[in-house]
Amino acid sequence: SKIVNQASDSLVTVTSKKEGVNWYDSPYQIETRDSGLVIKKGIKKIMILVSLEHVQDADSIEVGFPNSYITEGSLANYDEERNLAIVSVPVDNIPQYILDRIVEANMNASFEVDNGTPILAVGSPNGVPNSMDYGIVTNCSQEISTCDMNLEIAYSNMRFGKNASGFILNVGGEVIGMIYKDTSIGNDNYGTYVQLSSIENLVEKLVNKDERTYLGVIAENMTARELEDAGITSGIYIKEVLTDSPAYDAGIQSGDIILSINEIGISNVNGLVDILEHSEPKNENVIVIKRFLADEPKELEYTVSFGKKTH
Repeated sequence: SKIVNQASDSLVTVTSKKEGVNWYDSPYQIETRDSGLVIKKGIKKIMILVSLEHVQDADSIEVGFPNSYITEGSLANYDEERNLAIVSVPVDNIPQYILDRIVEANMNASFEVDNGTPILAVGSPNGVPNSMDYGIVTNCSQEISTCDMNLEIAYSNMRFGKNASGFILNVGGEVIGMIYKDTSIGNDNYGTYVQLSSIENLVEKLVNKDERTYLGVIAENMTARELEDAGITSGIYIKEVLTDSPAYDAGIQSGDIILSINEIGISNVNGLVDILEHSEPKNENVIVIKRFLADEPKELEYTVSFGKKTH
């Protein structure tokens, strides 16, 4: 379709190669092909967003651009928990006539979907590069709790393949999401994707190799009923504290409710994300939590030095 053709100059094929030796001392090579998205066309490098699982342990990476031009790429940065990776390709490796074809993806993180919104999946939605599918959004109100942030997940009526990867477009040809596989969030028969709005800032930090600050908690927003039962008006519930994280070292526990950080009330997980994005690692921060000990609520105050997240 016209929409897919417009997006094709931002889509690339990423091939990872792993080498080894079998039981008979014979060398072998395993290739995995994935779809990537050009998100930055710089003066020196082309930066490509791709699923980490396909490139993390690769011995070498090849990137296929328009006109079937293939050149070497490298893993520039990644976020392991969210399965996101950035592959870079030096501009000097690409002939000018190919460079002229490559365009940065038209991304729209502010695009809002509703149930019934028509969408297209491009890249490898069927598990095969350069495939496509189309459908509608069937549920756009799901969230997955991950370390220090939540991912906004949408369901569609499409059925993605086992090795699916790729990106979601609206009918205007704008990228609004990335195919996301997580068996914990629902029926395998339905294609799920993470909405661009929830990973946009993270992807930008990965591209720019910006320092990332972390606390190390997996938290979730609380309903009005849960807040009322806890006797509070705002806060976020900690499902899990990651071992050896700044939160763990400070003594914060799963089941605690974060009320405030540095006297700033925390009403949702995005509030935590905002504070972390505007904080420096190793700075001391005062976190007030509510903890229930033998059904007796108690407010506790912890001084926490945020950590520096690598991957």
